[in-house]
Amino acid sequence: MPGGALTTHACPLGKLGIGRPEEALADAEEATALWQRLAAAAPVAYDGYLANALTNLAALLIDPGRCEEACPMAEKAVTERRRLARDDPSQPADLATALSAHG
Repeated sequence: MPGGALTTHACPLGKLGIGRPEEALADAEEATALWQRLAAAAPVAYDGYLANALTNLAALLIDPGRCEEACPMAEKAVTERRRLARDDPSQPADLATALSAHG
């Protein structure tokens, strides 16, 4: 992942594992917003990362019962992953992950 993005991407899930779900959710929301800006500027480089961030955020939103917010994000992640899988044959595993999280 580019620059410090790995830390931004992994941190929310780590905080969830140590009992800090509110911080995990805030970090995931911030990371998703950053990936959205990056993907808007350079879609080829960042759309996959955005799809990952949306999948993670959707998963975190389901836990506090915010399904109405989680579902559109999960659907967008699946849509992005389907598009990426059409363009790049190495993407089906990521599509499968997004579909599993969405289901």
